[in-house]
Amino acid sequence: MSPSDLKQAQEDVAKLIMSLEGFRSHAYLDSTGIKTIGYGSTRDLKGHSIRLYATCTKEEAKSYLEYHLKKYVFPQLEKLDLPPKIYVAVCSLIYNVGSLGLQIKKVLTEKKWDELPECFLSYDKINGLESEGLKNRRLKEIAYFTT
Repeated sequence: MSPSDLKQAQEDVAKLIMSLEGFRSHAYLDSTGIKTIGYGSTRDLKGHSIRLYATCTKEEAKSYLEYHLKKYVFPQLEKLDLPPKIYVAVCSLIYNVGSLGLQIKKVLTEKKWDELPECFLSYDKINGLESEGLKNRRLKEIAYFTT
């Protein structure tokens, strides 16, 4: 991906995540019990966990999101040459789950794009139980790179 395509893809990552997460100005516990705020952020700009009674503006929430993407998400894909839409969807997945498993890494490395939807759908569980919310999110991420 060219530098300008990468820049555009990274901007699209933030837009996709913001649309999937929605904005919450007050901290809350997500479905796994993790303190979260803004657009699904679990850390502030100093890398500290979100405090349960914290608040933020949309601008602060976007800063938290961008910080997290630059520090934790984008570096995981630096060595992979992915098409822009797949890059965006995979970044969204990483933002949501933290890191990728071996199977999806293999699919990405070998560019087996037809196997990617199945890999995404394997990330639809919370504590071993299928989550309708995560399944819907995975389907939206899949739709992003297949349409």
